[in-house]
Parts: sequence; C-alpha cells; structure tokens
Amino acid sequence: RGTDLEQAGFLFDRVREQGIEVEVDRLCTAAALQAAADLPPWLMLDVNVHPSTRSRDPGSVQDLARSAHGAGIDTMRVTDEIVESSAPDDADRFAHALVELREMGFKLALDDIGLGHSNLKRFVDVEPDYFKIDRYFVHHVERNPYRLAVPASVAELGRRVGARVVAEGVESDASLTATLRSGICLVQGI
Repeated sequence: RGTDLEQAGFLFDRVREQGIEVEVDRLCTAAALQAAADLPPWLMLDVNVHPSTRSRDPGSVQDLARSAHGAGIDTMRVTDEIVESSAPDDADRFAHALVELREMGFKLALDDIGLGHSNLKRFVDVEPDYFKIDRYFVHHVERNPYRLAVPASVAELGRRVGARVVAEGVESDASLTATLRSGICLVQGI
C-alpha cells in the first residue's frame, strides 16, 4: 500500500522484471477463483495469465483446474485469457498447455489484441474462443475510421472462425454505438 505497486500495470511490470510471473499468476488465479466462489453459477469468469506461465510451468493447467474445483467452479465457466505482454518461452510446452486447457473444459481468449505480442501466428496457434480488442483501438472509435477498421476487421475474423469478440474500454454511448455497428456485440466498459 502507498506505492506504485498498488497499480496493476506497475506491479506486473515489476513481476516480469523479477521473473516471477509463474508464482504470481498461480497466487492471483487461486485468489480470484476463491473470491468468485459465491458468484452466481451462470456467470462466466476470466483469468489473465502470462504465456510464460503456461510454457514454464508444466503444472499450471492442473493447478488452475484444482483452484477452480476447490472453489466449486466448473472449468466450463472459466476463460484463460492469454495476455499479450510477453511471448511464451517454449512454444511446444505452450501448445501442450493449450491442449490441456481445452481438454479440461476451459475456454481460451487472446487479450489486448493489437498490442504487445499479439499477432496472426498467436491467433492460429491459440485458436481462441474470444478475442479481446485492446482499449487503444476502441477509444474514440466513433471519430476515427482507422480505429473503427480494427474492431470491424477483428469482428469479421471472429465470425469466420466462430470466436466471439470483446471490445475493451468502451466508455461512451458514441463509442458503444460505433463498436456495435462494427459487428462486435460484447463490450467491456460503460
């Protein structure tokens, strides 16, 4: 408390600098699922995880399943959001973790599409159930045709593969209207 580390961005920058993503991801995920134990069973839950956790820690998927079951949460309600701040350390182990996640019933999402390490290769490798477009592309989307082109293109990509698209950072009625017109029906914000 009382430091820059109270802000998630600074905290996770420090976590990456220290190379402790695996430990922090495990702790945060377990705490989040336990806190969600009393939520209505129809609510879907998303957990953000670094790709390095899935590629460095062969037990991370089983640990996620144990945390969900320990909290009384069915894995079918949980989406593993793969954050774009870093690439997986080991592509083969990462691919194996994705297979494990799917076999256990978890959904997959690519978070912050358009920034960081998000790219078409990651899209093909992950085969996400959800795309989450970063707020950068949604901010004032109603005023900028270039910004509008990104959500519209990702919405079309999602339709072609049967993935759902979420626009993050929708903060005004005008942005909501433009986002919905682009073909995206799920938003985070407002």
